[in-house]
Amino acid sequence: MWENIWGCVLPILSFIWCLLNSNFITALAGAFAGAIAAYLIAKRRQRSEQILQEIRNTNVAIAIAFDITNSFISIKKEQTAPLMTDYENSKASYNEFLERKRRNEIPETAIFSPNINLIDIDIPNIPIETLHNLITDRISSIERVIRAVTVLQRSYISFEKAVSQREYLKKDILAAHEDGTFNDLAAIYYAQKTQDGRINTTYPDAMRNISICVDDCIYFSNLIGRDLHEYGCELAKKYGRKSPKISRIQDFPEDLMPNHSEYHEWNEFFKNDENSNNNKSILDRLKF
Repeated sequence: MWENIWGCVLPILSFIWCLLNSNFITALAGAFAGAIAAYLIAKRRQRSEQILQEIRNTNVAIAIAFDITNSFISIKKEQTAPLMTDYENSKASYNEFLERKRRNEIPETAIFSPNINLIDIDIPNIPIETLHNLITDRISSIERVIRAVTVLQRSYISFEKAVSQREYLKKDILAAHEDGTFNDLAAIYYAQKTQDGRINTTYPDAMRNISICVDDCIYFSNLIGRDLHEYGCELAKKYGRKSPKISRIQDFPEDLMPNHSEYHEWNEFFKNDENSNNNKSILDRLKF
């Protein structure tokens, strides 16, 4: 019986052996291996192209972010910082004048000569919308950068509103100054209490908001530029030695930069969440 079974199986085994050693199987195995290799090469090329485009977009975004920082640094240096200094000094002088009057150190009829600085504040035409679109649509940015560009956008809008509000109030201040109606001027410019007991803080509020918004625009645009530079360097390592150069970090005068401690809570939020997957770029989570 076994001889009959073996007689049937042996030809089949011989056929399989011949088939495995045939040119057809060799060619098939080679074709399969070639297809796998081609697939892997295509995937690596696709990833390289993705990283290269990401680097290019990141470099553009870095340049725009630091350009925004530079624009608001110039506004702070040439306009808002001197303006706030003049305003605070003028207000302090006025309060001292009132205190000396109260102590009868100067005549009741004495008139205060206000130092009024009503220079125009420029609203720069900066490409915040372009930066926002790059970061949200064309760069696989970390969450902190996405949040920062949103805050930057809101800060710029608030800056525009505060400057427009000050421009509107300047008309009333100039009118009161030209008419010599000092009580009206003091009520608007210094938020001095009127005879009926009302206090209008609109002008000092506008001044304070302008100063805060300028600092916010400086801080967040600079943070975006620096974070994107770090991200770009990581991309360059992934791309390899032929990677384009990453746009460099720009340094700005320390005395014009906002106090970092003012943004402590905002930064702590991301510091506590720095190990979260939400703070990793999309490229870090892609597997090819």
